[in-house]
Amino acid sequence: FSNIQLFGSGIGATINTQLQTGNQLLIKDSEFIQCKSYDSNGGAIYLNIDNGGQATISNSSFNQCEAYSGGGIHVYLFNENSILELVNLNFENCSAEYGGGLDVQIYNGGQLSITGSTSFQNCESNQSGGGFYLQIQGGNVNFSSTDQIIFDNCKGKHGGGLLVIAEDDGQLSISSSILFNNCKSINIDNNGYGGGFYLQSNGSESSILITGQIKFENCSSYLGGGMYIRIYNQSTAKINNTSFKDCSGEKGGGIYFSINEGGQISIKDQCLFRECKSISNNGGGIYSYIYDGTINIQDTTFDICTCTQPGNGGALCLIQESSSIIFIINSSFINCKTILNPLDQSYGWGGAIRISTSITAENLNESNFLMRDLIFSGCSAVNSIGNNIHIESVNTVATGESIKNGNLLTVNETTNLYENKLYGSDYMGIDESKTINGNAPISNHEPLFVNPPSQIFLNPYLVNAFDGIDNVFCGESDMPQAEADNYSKQPISTSSFSNSLLTISETGDLSLLGLHFDNLNPSSTNALMSITSSDNTQQPKITIIDCEFNQDSSFYSSSNSSSSSSLSHSIISINGGQMIQISKGFQPINYTEIIESTFSNIQLSEGSNGLIINAHIYKGSLLKIQGCQFIECKGSTYGAAIFLFLNNEGQTIISNSSFIQCEANDGGGVYAVIFSGGQMIIDGQCKFTECKASNYGGGIWVEFHNLNDQFTIEDGVKLEDCTSTWGGGIYLNINNGCKANILNQCLFRECKSISGNGGGIYSYINNGTVNIDDTIFDSCTSTQPGDGGALCLIQGELSIISITNSSFINCKIISNSSDQSFGWGGAIRISTSITSENLNESNFLMRDLIFSGCSAVNSIGNNLHIISVNTLSTGEAIKNGNLLTVKDISNPPNIISDLYTSLQYAYDYMGINDSIESSNPGTTNLDLHNPLFEQSFTSNVPNPTYIDSINGKDLKFCGQLQIMCQTIKYAIDRNPTPLSGNPPPDINYSIIMTSNTELDTDIQINSTTLHNGYIIIKSDEYSPEAGNDIYIKRLISTSSFSNFLFTISETGNLSLLGLHFDNLNPSSTNALMSITSSDNAQEPNITIIDCKFNQDSSSYLSSSSNYGGGLYSSIYSEAEIIITNTLQFINCEGSLGGGWYAVLNEGSININPTEQI
Repeated sequence: FSNIQLFGSGIGATINTQLQTGNQLLIKDSEFIQCKSYDSNGGAIYLNIDNGGQATISNSSFNQCEAYSGGGIHVYLFNENSILELVNLNFENCSAEYGGGLDVQIYNGGQLSITGSTSFQNCESNQSGGGFYLQIQGGNVNFSSTDQIIFDNCKGKHGGGLLVIAEDDGQLSISSSILFNNCKSINIDNNGYGGGFYLQSNGSESSILITGQIKFENCSSYLGGGMYIRIYNQSTAKINNTSFKDCSGEKGGGIYFSINEGGQISIKDQCLFRECKSISNNGGGIYSYIYDGTINIQDTTFDICTCTQPGNGGALCLIQESSSIIFIINSSFINCKTILNPLDQSYGWGGAIRISTSITAENLNESNFLMRDLIFSGCSAVNSIGNNIHIESVNTVATGESIKNGNLLTVNETTNLYENKLYGSDYMGIDESKTINGNAPISNHEPLFVNPPSQIFLNPYLVNAFDGIDNVFCGESDMPQAEADNYSKQPISTSSFSNSLLTISETGDLSLLGLHFDNLNPSSTNALMSITSSDNTQQPKITIIDCEFNQDSSFYSSSNSSSSSSLSHSIISINGGQMIQISKGFQPINYTEIIESTFSNIQLSEGSNGLIINAHIYKGSLLKIQGCQFIECKGSTYGAAIFLFLNNEGQTIISNSSFIQCEANDGGGVYAVIFSGGQMIIDGQCKFTECKASNYGGGIWVEFHNLNDQFTIEDGVKLEDCTSTWGGGIYLNINNGCKANILNQCLFRECKSISGNGGGIYSYINNGTVNIDDTIFDSCTSTQPGDGGALCLIQGELSIISITNSSFINCKIISNSSDQSFGWGGAIRISTSITSENLNESNFLMRDLIFSGCSAVNSIGNNLHIISVNTLSTGEAIKNGNLLTVKDISNPPNIISDLYTSLQYAYDYMGINDSIESSNPGTTNLDLHNPLFEQSFTSNVPNPTYIDSINGKDLKFCGQLQIMCQTIKYAIDRNPTPLSGNPPPDINYSIIMTSNTELDTDIQINSTTLHNGYIIIKSDEYSPEAGNDIYIKRLISTSSFSNFLFTISETGNLSLLGLHFDNLNPSSTNALMSITSSDNAQEPNITIIDCKFNQDSSSYLSSSSNYGGGLYSSIYSEAEIIITNTLQFINCEGSLGGGWYAVLNEGSININPTEQI
């Protein structure tokens, strides 16, 4: 029968039969496909059997049939002689409101038998009985097939596979093998009952007997993932040989029982509950309300059954009213658990069994409460609150005593159950008045059996998170431990929690030794550890030694400090100090000590301070950190590792500790604010390595506010490769008489400021002191527009700077092509508001310093640059007070004796006037900056002066190796007389060529040239003994010029040594060099030694008509040409004197007779 549809009030789209006495109906070997009775009963078949009528349906199938009730078949069965036999039927994809495949309603003794292989697949009901709806109002039903009955993937609101209601002496017997697979009870309210089987029995003669092998696999529901059973009014249900696997429900993952009015349920004969679970509610295996009835569980195994908080009872959760009975006999509970729920951490009691009983202790006996011959293995509860059994009662102690006195609980292979304190957390209870809605602290729960008159405290306590138990007796071990040199840091994991792990207050004193901590949930705003006090008579204390703190780096993105998994809290929060009232608040007192501990791979979200330690330290309080490591602590706003607020003489000491790759907005390692006499010391070889701040203080940020505030780093503290925008190593903001000390072999190495000031240290000093002694700054840098490769100090007029016995090695300002302003002070840049008349050793002292290899952009103060009201007067004050002394590294330990007078230091120690800087902010024009000691120079011109036509610069004081001049003419035309007006004592000036040049022409050598006109021009490394293979004859090329290269006149005296010349432009009528005199009292002089003159032959005509192809001389009066060594003319041509043409008019030529021409 296929595709038959019935509309309206009709019933049975294909067959509609009324069977009475003597009537028989046989339907066999038939198929019913898409038979539908939309508004009535029986999509394919409707039967009404009464008064002894009989029907048999066998070997038939029903596919995609639909009806209001009984999608495939609907049957009414009346009177005891009426019989319905169902044999080998298959229902597939059938649906109805009630009984998706089959609906049978039996009244007054009708008999139903189901035999053969029967299956319900993918059947569905909107109300009850997804596969089969069966109502027995007095009558017998027998499932007795030797083959298996299958409910597969069926679903309905109640009874996803099968729903049975047995009332008025109705009886159901199931001896068949039945499989409920992947059946569900669910509806839009998510409150369906009985994922596989819904069973309700009512009446003293009504009974359910299940003896066949029933299996529930992967069934689910809100109440009773596998079965929902309601038994009341003296009815009984016996369930034997039934198994539940992977079934789940909100309450009762395997079975949900409701037992009332004398109802009785027994579960016996090898029943099994495996991996059943309740989701966030009670009873992973069975959940039961027993209002007035009996539950009897025997020979049953619960294996790996669980419930999740706020649920209780991993295997069983039983609610026992005062007139109810619980028997649990000879049953096993294996690896049953309650599971932690980070979103709701209430309840979670009773890893295997949780019972809530209303029976008072004096009425508890073996007639209403009996648990004998049980087995527990591997069961656990959250916080070990009743790993095996937990009982809520009026009085836990009395309940436990009654169980003990009546021997109501026995556990196999367990000795001294009632006396052995090791079982304290396995068998626990709580008074019903102390439950606090499931949020009761562990202390409100008590062991059921061993309750000493007072709490027992052990010293020491032993804790084992895996095998330990939490009860009043815990803390001992039956296995003594031998001492060992090495040990494992035991972890205390809190990553799933949001509340502080430890809070130390009042007079609490806590020591943490050799432990390993992760951290709280990243979103928590609470510190992992909190130390607080509100009373100066109470001093909390914490000591942390050899501990390790870290966070799984996968929790956050290293490239994103605002990652959602970055921490929103500090590790340690401290609030302490003496009890003094400030703005109606109090400052408490505490003592905190952290020793040899490690904090690593932890990230804090933006807007938070002090990732590891966030401490407010007040009078009488001390934070001591010794031998600790802070590794890859990142992301806080202020102080990646430590944030400190020191007030009213609070103290912090950090010694022998390491800060490695810590990063923050300000204070990559440590951030401290100090008030009212607070003191902070960092000493004992602390190290800050590769720490970074995006703003100020790559390693350390400190701000001082009141007199006697003090910050000291000393005894070998190292800051290496630390970086920030301002103050790569340290940033200091010093006010109102505060003092910062950096002493005793501290080291700043490769610290750098990026586009800001102070690669090593940057400090504002507003009425305070910076004292730096015995400190090394090695390879520290700042990048333009920053100043001060090592130090940048802003000195207020009431402030003090003292830098003594310290070294600055290879400190530099780095050029920035995108911003070429500033870049002053390769080692030190100071901006001082102190006028020169007030500058003295009480407020400005720099003694016994070493500078080596330091450089600034354009050499604007390679070692030191000072901004002041008047640079020259400031330099004079420094000189007169001997406020700056520098050691001579070529002659240690002596100081440089001519520091204030020698021109060679002109660019090493410079300054600029405030007014010039204001008009030319950030200028790199070297002429606007003055040497600090210019007024004391003995000459304005370096002697010798070096020339580099490629990289040299023609500017004031050029000619030293660090800034060479570019042209000979500029070097020669200068006035060597300094500001003092006293001419230098030099009798000659040497000009050394380090490169070839083609820039020079029209150079005048006369009586006023460089004071006395005695000029020596030579190639670099020339010496009279040097051969051509020792040095390079530097070329002075003039082929593009027409004027004389040199004109020597009056008393001018020029020596040319080891040089190379070409010639003027061939069209020129001037000589390359001209020596003239108009007064026989003035004798110009030129000496040419080891020089080379040549001209490209292609640049002139072979038929030259000139005189003297190589040399033309007019020699008058007493003038003389002296020829020594060898004079060579090679390939020279002229119409007269191809090599040399000479006119002598009372002059002379003197040729050494041993030499050759």
